[in-house]
Amino acid sequence: MDNNVLIHPKDIPYDELEQLGLEHVMVDDLPQEAMDNLLQSRPTPLLSLSVRKNDGDVKRFRGRVMLLGFDDGSVHAVVVPRMKKAYGLEEFDSDAQDYLTRGGVLLVQEPTGSYYAQFDSVTNQVWKTESAAVDYNLRISTGKPKNAKYFDGESEEALKQGQPVTLTNEEGDGRCTVGIDLLTPTGIRFAAGGEEDFEEDKRTDDMMRYSFGNYGCWVLTENDSLEYIKEEDFTSEIRELQKRLLKASHQEEQRKQNSMS
Repeated sequence: MDNNVLIHPKDIPYDELEQLGLEHVMVDDLPQEAMDNLLQSRPTPLLSLSVRKNDGDVKRFRGRVMLLGFDDGSVHAVVVPRMKKAYGLEEFDSDAQDYLTRGGVLLVQEPTGSYYAQFDSVTNQVWKTESAAVDYNLRISTGKPKNAKYFDGESEEALKQGQPVTLTNEEGDGRCTVGIDLLTPTGIRFAAGGEEDFEEDKRTDDMMRYSFGNYGCWVLTENDSLEYIKEEDFTSEIRELQKRLLKASHQEEQRKQNSMS
């Protein structure tokens, strides 16, 4: 099994996801990036969701979905809805709000303890995590023999202040950027390349407008959420695009076979 997979596919709680309007086939047809996030206990891109209320009415909304594994071996689905108004920013002064909305991670010190804060523009709310847990994971990651030689007191302090740090290997021909990202299971993200690559790697909802599966297609809508269309409901435009993508895929496969022969 992939070492990056925390949730086994057989443990996906399809019944709970169906209560959020995600049928079994819709989950199986999720774009690969979204499925990878789901199995790594990371939030999916913004999805079109729905819940049926007690009176039978259906409430539709947009949100991210996460799978969490518990000590008893169970796996449950949680949803992070997109807020209509920015939620959580009002707790910070104007400078901190500006820093957070530009993608920064803030270390907040309070009498009762400290925490990291990060604004998720997709759900329009602030995420918080106690700093002790993230700092521990940082110590483990930066203290590994193969990593320790790249970190000094200055870079470690920068990381704890929420700033990404770019490292260059001894040969000088490879770079990696590490930083805090509260949307990952450990609170830490490693990305190949510089700081721009790090920020690009954080954008988990960047994908093709159309993502075809076995039973339908996920479409990136104008409001930046993914919406599912079943195959029987395909428009002529979508069917034509599917044909072109299949043809291009076959041509690419043929090209690879020819280059190997």
